[in-house]
Amino acid sequence: MAGSVAALLVAMSLVMTNGKKLRFRTIVINLDRRADRLKRFDTEFRNGPASEMVPSLCRLSAVDGSSSEDMSALVHRGLVSEGLVRGAEQGTAYGGDAKINPGTIGCYASHWEAMRLIAEDESVDFGVIAEDDLVKYSPVFWPQFSKLWDDSDGSASKLWQDAGFIYMACNGPCDGIDLQQQGLTKTTLVDAGWPKGTSLYAISRTAAQYLVGSRAANSDGCMSPMSTALDSFLPGSCPGIRYLRFDPPIACPLLSFEPGGDTDIQTVHLVEGNTSLIPHCNGPLETSAADNAGVFQRSVKELRRSYKTDSFLGSRIRDTN
Repeated sequence: MAGSVAALLVAMSLVMTNGKKLRFRTIVINLDRRADRLKRFDTEFRNGPASEMVPSLCRLSAVDGSSSEDMSALVHRGLVSEGLVRGAEQGTAYGGDAKINPGTIGCYASHWEAMRLIAEDESVDFGVIAEDDLVKYSPVFWPQFSKLWDDSDGSASKLWQDAGFIYMACNGPCDGIDLQQQGLTKTTLVDAGWPKGTSLYAISRTAAQYLVGSRAANSDGCMSPMSTALDSFLPGSCPGIRYLRFDPPIACPLLSFEPGGDTDIQTVHLVEGNTSLIPHCNGPLETSAADNAGVFQRSVKELRRSYKTDSFLGSRIRDTN
């Protein structure tokens, strides 16, 4: 039993790659204290239309808006200002018309970190980032998602040459994701606009480097420093890449008024007993047996350590060696 579980974990940690398919990894952002949300995400992801993505999936520990240590680390790094953190804690911070609370900051920083992992991972062509409240998928999710990685006719490569960021989900009512009910068999990629949301999106390595910087360019990227919520910040504040969205969207998160849809990352809510089989992103990513190119997948732990000197992660990630 133990051996089969170990084998499953190895299989799940593989980065998707084979033949004329672009390589990608999938990162789900989840607070350590929200095992309930991760379990629900895992169940829907593993047993639904997105199940083919399981081998590419790993979990990233989210930046916690309720942690003074995490917030101090963000200020030290320069991703957010001390005034913004203080205003968020006091309920007086705004980014445009949107109120900013500690959870807003934690969410922004968590996505920043996920993008940075993709920016630094030379073994993939693009990455997929999901939030742990994503539970609804279009019945035709997989064939539509294949537009991003199936390069048998060169169309995926052409798509990523044109676009850098692709929204797959919306943050509003989810009726539109059931294409079959609308008499549709496919969705269309259009320039980003509402409805769109960061509960599920794909991003190229080049776009990730533009948004969050890279060691090679010695840059913090367009997303530093934070000035408003992520959904409000992108795409308008970083116009250097093209943003697309699926229309209709092909996935949707729980809404705030739905059971389990409490999306505030700062909420002090601890649920013990994480039984999810999703490997942590700080574990090793093995090389797929199907990867004839022999691409070596660097562990996320190694990626984090490699940019400690120019990342806020250096003040919140501890070596275990």
